[in-house]
Amino acid sequence: SDQGYAPSYFPGTPSMSDAQRVTVGVGQEVSGITFGMTPTRVSRVSGRVIGGKPGEVDGFVMVMPDDGPNQVMGMGPGGGMVQPDGTFELPAVPPGRYLLRVQPRGNGDDVLVGMTCITVAGADLSNVVVALQKPGTVSGRIEFEGGPPAGVPASQFRVQPMPTDPIGSRSFMTGPPRTADDY
Repeated sequence: SDQGYAPSYFPGTPSMSDAQRVTVGVGQEVSGITFGMTPTRVSRVSGRVIGGKPGEVDGFVMVMPDDGPNQVMGMGPGGGMVQPDGTFELPAVPPGRYLLRVQPRGNGDDVLVGMTCITVAGADLSNVVVALQKPGTVSGRIEFEGGPPAGVPASQFRVQPMPTDPIGSRSFMTGPPRTADDY
């Protein structure tokens, strides 16, 4: 483990869900916004991505904070590349609960995704395994009472699935939703 800085949010909290918003208008200056950075022990997180074809698991590991039921989506302490052999290393992760999300390069019908939760407590964390799997697919039709609106192409409509429990479901999209020309 090495020394580094933990993420810090205004007014000096390490938790994004406890952060306070600072509104700054165009051309406006705001004074009196100060908070310190906290030096902390950071840990090396390493492991392996499994489940893809050999040589096809390289991609990116995103490290996202996991604040439990008060989760606020945002950036974590970074990420790293998955090597062609499936190994990854994240060199400076501060203590906390995180969701590791892996998506290999590419897209299309053969894409695999994976995620796992980790807790970093000041010591290096090795042998983390992220299992890739094919994401689910949702399909259906958009129907309008009285027919589709005139002059609005189907490509303007998007159906975005929203989990009822964003933390428990651990879902994420692998590509933009598409609407066929016939809705």
